[in-house]
Amino acid sequence: MKINKKERKQPQPKPLEESASKLRRKIRDMTRSLTRPDLAGPKRVAAERMLIKYKHLFGECVINERERLMLKTYHGVKHIERTKVNRKLTGTRKKIREALDDMTREAAEARLKEFELDKIYIDNFPKTLPYASLYAENDDEHRSGKKSLLREEIRQAYETDTLPDLQKKYRNLWRKRLIKQGTIEDATDLDQETTDSPSASTFTDEFFEAS
Repeated sequence: MKINKKERKQPQPKPLEESASKLRRKIRDMTRSLTRPDLAGPKRVAAERMLIKYKHLFGECVINERERLMLKTYHGVKHIERTKVNRKLTGTRKKIREALDDMTREAAEARLKEFELDKIYIDNFPKTLPYASLYAENDDEHRSGKKSLLREEIRQAYETDTLPDLQKKYRNLWRKRLIKQGTIEDATDLDQETTDSPSASTFTDEFFEAS
């Protein structure tokens, strides 16, 4: 069957800035509407809920932009580290196959698990955070501690099949910071926030700073 090329073409998403701009206007217009004295009863309730929805969507736009910025900024570093890890995985699997005794094989298998965790760390690092490089040569105690906490958190999320929840948690933490800064407004009625772990609560502000 011949496929029409025009039918295959997918619509391109609108620029984020345009979406955010439209939402700003909707928030402004809805806020003005709520000042009208004749807006009462169910209509006022509906308008208030719509305003909360617009604020929530605007917050999502700003958070998406943060994720795009982090992806663009650290794409090169993550690509290099992913290549290194894949090379180590290939070499270690070869050593396991060629091991002549159990001790050598077990040592290689232990290293393999660490390299597998490294790859999981790279692929599932929280999207709103500045990437903490696995192989940075100038890590101080603070950076090393930050990386260890995140690595352990990612490992636990992977083992419990909750990696999407981990990403959602850090989106919500970034949302809280934006609200605190006054960049976006609170839309608590629509936000479903996850419970913060003690480590995340303690180091939240530091985690969002570039290492």
